[in-house]
Amino acid sequence: MLDVRTLTVRLVAVLALMVAAVAPASAQIFAGKQFVVISDHDPLRFSTALRAADDFLGDQGTAFRIILNGRGVLLAIPGTTNVQKEYVAIKRKRPGLTVVVCKEVVDALQKANKRRVPYLPGVQILPCANLRVQLERDGYQRAIGF
Repeated sequence: MLDVRTLTVRLVAVLALMVAAVAPASAQIFAGKQFVVISDHDPLRFSTALRAADDFLGDQGTAFRIILNGRGVLLAIPGTTNVQKEYVAIKRKRPGLTVVVCKEVVDALQKANKRRVPYLPGVQILPCANLRVQLERDGYQRAIGF
């Protein structure tokens, strides 16, 4: 029969092993860099992503990218949504925030409109063919909830 002291020592040892096993996994959950992909013209989702970026970068994050693809590109054209004021304010406060517009969509949009389409200040236009893979390779994680 085990006495209380032996039982306590064994219980503490088991708990220590459990914590040691979980610690590396929990360290991998947090990445200093996250990204979100928005493929629809959804101002609410864009606003949610901006607030998530603000929270993430204000805590311990170093970089947050919002990738606008498909109809989501319309969110970066000035005057298409009221959320753009929120973008300007958060971008000024959090320099780690980057909004990326997919070049493939930009090219198609400019060809259809037969003119250069303006975008919000600070928006980057990049090819998106392998962008997600490249971001994950660079240590970015997809933001939870998107």
